[in-house]
Amino acid sequence: MEEKKSNLEIFAEKVITDAKDFITSEGKKAFIIALRTKVIPALKVAVAPMLEECEKQGKTETGWCKFRDLYFFHGLSVFAFWLIDEILTKMEEADKD
Repeated sequence: MEEKKSNLEIFAEKVITDAKDFITSEGKKAFIIALRTKVIPALKVAVAPMLEECEKQGKTETGWCKFRDLYFFHGLSVFAFWLIDEILTKMEEADKD
Protein backbone atom coordinates (compact mmCIF):
# COMPACT_ATOMS: atom_id res chain seq x y z
CA MET A 1 0.00 0.00 0.00
CA GLU A 2 1.37 3.38 -1.03
CA GLU A 3 1.77 6.01 1.68
CA LYS A 4 -0.10 9.28 1.06
CA LYS A 5 2.20 12.29 0.67
CA SER A 6 1.62 15.46 2.66
CA ASN A 7 1.03 18.77 0.93
CA LEU A 8 4.47 19.87 2.07
CA GLU A 9 6.12 16.84 0.47
CA ILE A 10 4.21 17.44 -2.76
CA PHE A 11 5.22 21.12 -2.72
CA ALA A 12 8.88 20.23 -2.03
CA GLU A 13 8.94 17.76 -4.93
CA LYS A 14 7.39 20.36 -7.24
CA VAL A 15 9.96 22.99 -6.22
CA ILE A 16 12.82 20.56 -6.75
CA THR A 17 11.48 19.46 -10.13
CA ASP A 18 10.72 22.97 -11.37
CA ALA A 19 13.58 24.89 -9.70
CA LYS A 20 15.14 25.85 -13.02
CA ASP A 21 11.94 27.71 -13.93
CA PHE A 22 12.06 29.79 -10.73
CA ILE A 23 15.77 30.51 -10.43
CA THR A 24 16.45 33.21 -12.99
CA SER A 25 18.85 36.14 -13.07
CA GLU A 26 15.97 38.55 -12.54
CA GLY A 27 14.66 36.49 -9.62
CA LYS A 28 18.07 36.42 -7.95
CA LYS A 29 18.48 40.19 -8.44
CA ALA A 30 15.05 40.84 -6.95
CA PHE A 31 15.82 38.54 -4.00
CA ILE A 32 19.08 40.38 -3.21
CA ILE A 33 17.35 43.77 -3.43
CA ALA A 34 14.49 42.58 -1.21
CA LEU A 35 16.93 41.23 1.37
CA ARG A 36 18.85 44.51 1.48
CA THR A 37 15.88 46.89 1.38
CA LYS A 38 13.15 44.97 3.25
CA VAL A 39 14.39 41.98 5.24
CA ILE A 40 17.52 43.45 6.85
CA PRO A 41 15.78 46.69 7.93
CA ALA A 42 12.93 44.63 9.42
CA LEU A 43 15.42 42.46 11.30
CA LYS A 44 17.14 45.57 12.67
CA VAL A 45 13.80 46.80 14.01
CA ALA A 46 13.07 43.39 15.54
CA VAL A 47 16.50 43.13 17.18
CA ALA A 48 16.52 46.67 18.64
CA PRO A 49 14.23 45.96 21.64
CA MET A 50 16.24 42.86 22.52
CA LEU A 51 19.48 44.83 22.45
CA GLU A 52 17.92 47.57 24.57
CA GLU A 53 16.84 45.00 27.15
CA CYS A 54 20.32 43.46 27.20
CA GLU A 55 21.84 46.88 27.72
CA LYS A 56 19.43 47.60 30.57
CA GLN A 57 20.20 44.25 32.22
CA GLY A 58 23.92 44.69 31.59
CA LYS A 59 24.00 47.70 33.89
CA THR A 60 23.34 45.41 36.84
CA GLU A 61 25.59 42.53 35.70
CA THR A 62 29.24 42.01 36.56
CA GLY A 63 32.24 40.45 34.82
CA TRP A 64 31.74 38.58 31.58
CA CYS A 65 27.96 38.85 31.82
CA LYS A 66 28.28 42.65 31.89
CA PHE A 67 30.59 42.53 28.85
CA ARG A 68 28.16 40.21 27.06
CA ASP A 69 25.09 42.34 27.73
CA LEU A 70 26.62 45.79 27.26
CA TYR A 71 29.11 45.22 24.44
CA PHE A 72 29.15 41.77 22.84
CA PHE A 73 25.53 41.46 21.66
CA HIS A 74 25.41 45.05 20.43
CA GLY A 75 28.78 44.86 18.69
CA LEU A 76 27.99 41.52 17.11
CA SER A 77 24.66 42.71 15.75
CA VAL A 78 26.12 45.96 14.38
CA PHE A 79 28.98 44.08 12.71
CA ALA A 80 26.70 41.34 11.33
CA PHE A 81 24.23 43.82 9.84
CA TRP A 82 27.07 45.91 8.39
CA LEU A 83 28.74 42.86 6.85
CA ILE A 84 25.51 41.49 5.38
CA ASP A 85 24.67 44.92 3.93
CA GLU A 86 28.14 45.22 2.40
CA ILE A 87 27.91 41.76 0.83
CA LEU A 88 24.40 42.34 -0.52
CA THR A 89 25.42 45.75 -1.91
CA LYS A 90 28.43 44.19 -3.70
CA MET A 91 26.18 41.49 -5.19
CA GLU A 92 23.65 44.09 -6.30
CA GLU A 93 26.39 46.19 -7.91
CA ALA A 94 27.81 43.13 -9.66
CA ASP A 95 24.39 42.39 -11.16
CA LYS A 96 24.30 45.86 -12.73
CA ASP A 97 27.39 45.10 -14.82
